[in-house]
Amino acid sequence: MKKYIAIIICAVLSGLTSCKKFLEENPRSDISPGVFYKTESQAKAAVTGCYKGLESQFLSVFFGLSISDWISVETLPGFATRTLVNNAEDIQFTDLTKIEATNSYVAGQWKDNYLPINNCNSVIQNLTSSGVLDEATKSKMLGEVYFLRAYYYFQLVRLFGDVPLRTVPATTLEESSAPRNKQETIYNQIVSDLKQAEGAGLPTLPQDNSGRVTVTAVKSLLAKVYLTMAGAPLNKGTEYYQLAYDKAKEVITSNDAGLIPNLSDILTPAYENKVENIFMVQRQMPNAPSMMHYSMLPIPTPQVPLGAYNDRSGAMQIKQEFYNSYRPNDIRNDQHYLYDYVYPENGNHYIMVYKYWDGTAINTGDSGANIPLIRYADVLLIAAEARAMIDGGSTSDATAIQAYNAVHTRAVPGDNKATITFDDVFRERFWEFCFENQTWFDMKRTLKTMDVPSGNIVNMIGYKAPAHGRPFEETDLYLPIPQVEIDANPRILEPAQ
Repeated sequence: MKKYIAIIICAVLSGLTSCKKFLEENPRSDISPGVFYKTESQAKAAVTGCYKGLESQFLSVFFGLSISDWISVETLPGFATRTLVNNAEDIQFTDLTKIEATNSYVAGQWKDNYLPINNCNSVIQNLTSSGVLDEATKSKMLGEVYFLRAYYYFQLVRLFGDVPLRTVPATTLEESSAPRNKQETIYNQIVSDLKQAEGAGLPTLPQDNSGRVTVTAVKSLLAKVYLTMAGAPLNKGTEYYQLAYDKAKEVITSNDAGLIPNLSDILTPAYENKVENIFMVQRQMPNAPSMMHYSMLPIPTPQVPLGAYNDRSGAMQIKQEFYNSYRPNDIRNDQHYLYDYVYPENGNHYIMVYKYWDGTAINTGDSGANIPLIRYADVLLIAAEARAMIDGGSTSDATAIQAYNAVHTRAVPGDNKATITFDDVFRERFWEFCFENQTWFDMKRTLKTMDVPSGNIVNMIGYKAPAHGRPFEETDLYLPIPQVEIDANPRILEPAQ
């Protein structure tokens, strides 16, 4: 942990961010209250610095290949593998061999969330005591940061389970040494932060599409947190399914968001930070380009270049079994995947992810397209799933049916349902949100997965996914605490409090 805490303490050296609509605000992730919190613009730049952590899991690079921590987690469900797997760390994820505490992707996931959490803690502490802002402005700024801290903790607790809860900035190595807290404690803090953000006076999505946090995003994430708490491992059940349904319904009935008619338009500039894209990682060319575009493309040989990509792309290959699970009339089959790409080196056929395609990036290898984190389609399926669970596994509730059909018929026109089951909704989630940082977490909270290519929903534990070398076990549900953390903070191994 010393390595990463030292990075946190020295975050003054990394005051850059990628937020497209507010790049010009000189964002800062190092916050010294005596030096920096003197004007409203300085305070706003400090808040902007807290957004930087959103990009970390998606945009890490190693030897020119986009092999981010996000992609490693995307291989855990077992429906995709890495196109080039040439080291033990990759194989631990792609084949579901034992993931070691020394795996750098594990350390990356830990760092990617705790670094921005410490920045959020610093801003909350210093902004709260600042006298340069009127109370309404201060409340809104704090609301943004409370949301971001909740988002980062939500990532951590779902990946690692019991983790240390830190709500004040760590300024010394001694302050960073702490035992883990139980998952319920972490979730309670997440809910508390989101409720704080919900009442902070933030604008709605139509009022502000700059890419900053809106109350629409807050309510959407809170609905998802409630849905997660209803399932494993907390298993809070009907009460929390009701909370998830009610919160999702608030977003639905507000009409502040909506579905984009054509799935292929989701990443186009016309829909950035609006309509379906409730919350996104902000990117901008040339100042803050994204590698998501070429990380999903086939890796060409130097003799057969693909635009400006050379050997930097093609991080994930979809298993044929998962591709075949889509129904024949589901248009997502064509819109999500580049099918039957032939590698010139060996003549093999591969299926690649196409949903992040950005045609404007062909000549540069970099994309300015934002990356979706919260989509309105997710809110609709949260409402549908929660209502089905409240009603015993199936429902004819009008809101739930309308929500489910809106997503389903966009992909399968005309196939409206009058009654839906949990299996219907869960299957839809696999097909709609594949490779969007969703599937692994859906599987963990339900302990269910989708058998492919049949499309049947089955128990996760004991199921062998097509990309894996063995069936899932309970020990696979959480990543190990990184060895670097254990070495510097032995208290991390104490029983969770």
